[in-house]
Amino acid sequence: MLFTHHLGLDFDGTVVVYDEVFHRHAVERFAMPPSLPVNKTVVRDWLRAQPDGEAKWIELQGLVYGLKMAEAKMAPGLAKFLLAIRAAQIPVCIISHKTEFSVAEPRVNLRTAALAWLEQNGFFAGAGFGLRREEVFFEATRAAKLQRIAAQGCTLFVDDLEEVLTEPEFPKGVERWHYLPGEKERLEQGLRIFADWAALERRLATAASEASSASSPSPPAGERD
Repeated sequence: MLFTHHLGLDFDGTVVVYDEVFHRHAVERFAMPPSLPVNKTVVRDWLRAQPDGEAKWIELQGLVYGLKMAEAKMAPGLAKFLLAIRAAQIPVCIISHKTEFSVAEPRVNLRTAALAWLEQNGFFAGAGFGLRREEVFFEATRAAKLQRIAAQGCTLFVDDLEEVLTEPEFPKGVERWHYLPGEKERLEQGLRIFADWAALERRLATAASEASSASSPSPPAGERD
């Protein structure tokens, strides 16, 4: 299959989702009402509204991204997508803005926890998704993340944070795909919003087909239908 893209993926909230883990530990640790929606943003907003809420939110993030990282789940539909792009020999890398250590105690190496999660979920397995460890990048700042996207030659980048994709320094010429589960697929202010990985798989398949057609020589006039 002729292909023209180099795919870059964000990590937190894009490859791995934490809604259930945040909800569960907010209930257990901070007595959040269990009736609240199982949604990371809802958890964050509830915690921030409590006394010392910002400190509690920082503590919870360190817990979830560190000691409880193994409880997080792969984004729905991502496994099928990754197998499909591997079969199509589409290059892919993961580029994440992730500090090395958690702020709150106990201090945990968040990058080590993330790599362990990727290992646990078959990302580096020959019989799994076949991603190389050298294609996983954790950057200390958002600016460094954007520079890495350009350095790796990404032509399409997927992120769950609009503010990353709309940064003035976001590399020019890179397609920007905003992963928003539950939203209708649409093009909005230069961002391709999509709700599930099947939508992106369809888009990539269409791009490959168009590229293949464009590269095929036209038949002689007498052979046309």
